[in-house]
Amino acid sequence: MKRIHSVSFIISLFVLATSLLVEGCSPFYDDLSDCNEVTLEYRYVPVEEDEYPQYVQSMRHFLFDHQGQFIKELPQNASSPQKLIISGMKQGMYTVVTIGNCTEENTTLSSLVAMKSSYQDFLLHLKKRTETGEAYANAEELFWNTKNFEVKQSEKQHYICDLSNIHCHLIYQVQWQSVPPSDGVYRIELSNLTEEYQLDPNKSPLSIMVNQPLGVLHTFPLHSEKTCPIFQDITLLNHQLTGELISLRYRNDRIPFFQVKLGDKAITKKLNLAKAFQTFGWKPDQRAVQVYRIQIRINDEGSVTIRPWYTGSVEDWELGGTITL
Repeated sequence: MKRIHSVSFIISLFVLATSLLVEGCSPFYDDLSDCNEVTLEYRYVPVEEDEYPQYVQSMRHFLFDHQGQFIKELPQNASSPQKLIISGMKQGMYTVVTIGNCTEENTTLSSLVAMKSSYQDFLLHLKKRTETGEAYANAEELFWNTKNFEVKQSEKQHYICDLSNIHCHLIYQVQWQSVPPSDGVYRIELSNLTEEYQLDPNKSPLSIMVNQPLGVLHTFPLHSEKTCPIFQDITLLNHQLTGELISLRYRNDRIPFFQVKLGDKAITKKLNLAKAFQTFGWKPDQRAVQVYRIQIRINDEGSVTIRPWYTGSVEDWELGGTITL
């Protein structure tokens, strides 16, 4: 009886060892990298709940080593888009930089070369232009995350990654005190906008705690010094101009100018929206989600009155007054 139990025990050990060797996770196996698995789970929490499915259509993931050197781009998980599973990595520290909703047609990302490029080479640049090519058209609704993680021997790890909103919406309505000068095509020009982000995680200048109980912290990339305009051509509807301009994020010290034109004729001067934001109590660097609504009235004597446009529902509205420029 003892002999039978001994043989059974030996067979069990043999089967276990064989299965471990096949899976590459045996302590007798030289390369244990196949046992190392890291799951990065992405979410977008603007206030209290994960709203990833409503706002994020795609993600691109870029893997860097502990020295900030680019290794490779990782494909998005088609079957489970919010999860990125990384396996087969050697032990050590790594970083994944993720960009959401970035398409080659509308946004330019630096071309990175494996084991040669580094964080400092990684830039995001506006690409989509108006039909004439003279200015940028609306930006994409972009998101960003960076996650540092450690690969440990024979361990599976799980990390939550909070995507940050790195674009801005300006919803506007332009009215005239009496009547518009023409029924032609008007141009709305927004200038002094950020043209490019530096995507180096170590240079991120701003973070905002969105939800303390859930541990949701949004970080934001560094703005480059390059600025640009965004144009939008629009026609009158009910003697008003109503539209939306999407750009990279505003900063407290970089709020755009707004101008209305009709052909080559300037209908308004360049309106410094920084003065309006100050009057309304709007501080871009304190807003994880930047959605602003303004109403502009062109007065008969040439001045322009700007006020918040209280229509619909916007989470970050604050009561403010009006300003005439």
